[in-house]
Amino acid sequence: MTIDPAMLHNLLVFAMFQFVAGTLCVICRRSMFHLLLGGQIMLQGTCVALAALSASREDVSGAAWLFLIGGLATAQTVVAVTFFRVLSRRRTIETVTGHPQEDCRA
Repeated sequence: MTIDPAMLHNLLVFAMFQFVAGTLCVICRRSMFHLLLGGQIMLQGTCVALAALSASREDVSGAAWLFLIGGLATAQTVVAVTFFRVLSRRRTIETVTGHPQEDCRA
């Protein structure tokens, strides 16, 4: 099953906007959250583009779901692990010094 060329174009434009928005979020970051959010948006845009391109070919149509689901699961896992590390570091700083550290960056 191949994808319609018009739908392929729309998906690639959507992926491009996601990638650009993620890049701007990473460049203009003000905190660790903006960096993580931008990185995740960039990865999701890349996954959508890879899924759309692999769905456009008949011989690799099954790989589209692999790119989309595997890539998004990887993005969620990376964000969860990074948040856990940042929050546990912040909790350790709070415990040692007695007050929360402002603007904690990893």
